[in-house]
Parts: sequence; C-alpha cells; structure tokens
Amino acid sequence: MAQGEFTGKIGNFFVDGSFDPNSVETISNHELLPAGDYPVMVESSEVKPNKKKTGHILAVQFEVVDGPKKGKKLFANFNLANPSEVAVKIGLKELGALCKATIGGALFTDEAQLLQQSCIACVKIKDNENSIRTYKSVAEVQAAGRGVRPQQMQQQQQQMQQAQPQQVQQMQYPQSQQPVQQQQQMPQQQQSQAAHDANVQQQVQPNPLVGLQHASQQSITQQPNDVPWAKK
Repeated sequence: MAQGEFTGKIGNFFVDGSFDPNSVETISNHELLPAGDYPVMVESSEVKPNKKKTGHILAVQFEVVDGPKKGKKLFANFNLANPSEVAVKIGLKELGALCKATIGGALFTDEAQLLQQSCIACVKIKDNENSIRTYKSVAEVQAAGRGVRPQQMQQQQQQMQQAQPQQVQQMQYPQSQQPVQQQQQMPQQQQSQAAHDANVQQQVQPNPLVGLQHASQQSITQQPNDVPWAKK
C-alpha cells in the first residue's frame, strides 16, 4: 500500500494482513491499593537500564503476604546511576531504608540478598499510581504494637548485651579471685565466729565458785541439832 493511501481495512496495517491478539501482552485491570502499611515479601530484584538508557536502576517487585490485599503486587525502582546526582541521592536513601528493613545492617553487595526478605511497605498513592514511601522492619512494627519505640528497643538490646558478660563473669569467678571487699570481710567473720564459740564454751563448763557458794548456803540452813557442838 502506498504511503498516505488508506482503504479502511485494519489488515492493511499488518504484514500478514491480520492482527494476532496473542502476540502482545494485554493491559490488566490495575487495582490501586489504598494508602497504608502492608506486609510484603521481595519476589524479584534486578539491576537493569532505566527507560531512557541513561543509567541503571534496581527494580524490585513485592508481593503482599497478608491481609485483605494478599497476593497484590507492588513495585519500586531505585536509581543507582543517573546523570542527575539528586536522583541517585534519593534512590540510595530509599534503598537504604529497604536494606535496613530487610537485611539489617549487613553490607549490600548482591541484589539476590533481598530475595524472599520480608518487611512492611508504607504505600501511598501518587499520580494515580501506588508508590512506596518508606519501609519498616517487622520487628520495629511489632515493638510499636507493644508501645516500645525503636530507640527504646535499641537501648534495651544494648543493656541486655552489656549485662550478659557480667553475669557470665560472676558464674565463672574462681574462689581465689573473689573481690577484695569479700576477702577483707572474711577475717572479721572468722573472728566473730571464734568469739561466739568461746562464749558458748564458758557457759557449758562448770564454775567452781558456784559450787562453793551452794555449799555455804547449805551449811547455814542446817538445823542446830545437826551441828555436832550444838548437841546437849
């Protein structure tokens, strides 16, 4: 068909004279998720060129794993290399939030580290599309449900870590390496015990003075007839 010539038949626009609908990917009915927090799991993580072929992004796909929207998909792209330094800076901040919520403080060297990792996606609606504002760890959300702030949770963990070595040291302390204060208290306790034992021994042994006193009282209480020189 010559350029500008139109016959009104759609088959004229295709080499084979017809259109095969199975040859293209159809557009699905895209349902927006209401803004909110959703428990998700990372399904895929791939580094690929951006749409303009001017840089590279990390494309991550999530699946909602619980709640009424279970099975729904969410997507996020993180700028890794871009002519715009601002875009890269924002992308790395967003990626940092995802890494902290999934793999913690571990160094991120391979996109496969994110696979099958769970977190909480904070979803918003922008330009009639879902986008993820930030990410939270499951532990952080559980702590918030108990009324514990993330900073308090971190302080509690640090206190527990500091207390554990002290408890182990007390359990494994040799008898010969007891604290100096306890070693100083031991002679005093031994002296007190010796004094107590001596006092008890004095009370048990008979006192000879007591016997003499008892004999003199008996002689005084005797009747005059019992005294030899008092007999008539």
